[in-house]
Amino acid sequence: MSVSISLPSVDVEVVRRTEPGTAPPRQRLRALERLTAAGVLMAPVLPGISDGEASLAATVRAAREAGAAFLLAGVLHLTPGTREHFLEALAQDWPELLPRYLELYRGRSHLPTALTAGVGTRVAALRGAVGISDERPPRPVAPQRPRQLSLAL
Repeated sequence: MSVSISLPSVDVEVVRRTEPGTAPPRQRLRALERLTAAGVLMAPVLPGISDGEASLAATVRAAREAGAAFLLAGVLHLTPGTREHFLEALAQDWPELLPRYLELYRGRSHLPTALTAGVGTRVAALRGAVGISDERPPRPVAPQRPRQLSLAL
């Protein structure tokens, strides 16, 4: 079994403003320290907010220091429902970024790979530098229940 803890950023202000009411980063990291073979899902990485080199590096380092066995990253997806809520919050907290997000996510919920590849490449390098895997441990195969055999005469 593996467990992932969402850690989009270690910047308390970013998390407070983008995920109000959720656990702050240090609390999430304390939970991670108590789990074995745990990993981090560094998501959502927010274009122009938490995708900078310093932010990504600090988050990867913090995950490593907390004992993360693996780390995966994902850039923001704006599916219906989430999209409206997020854009409303963005307009309040980072109004200068709203036009960029409206353009980036126009007609789509996921950014094209060409736009997210840079984040993936940077996170991979940071992961390698601190020695965190990019793969979840294999899931154990559930034992199969024995079948009752029948004898037909």
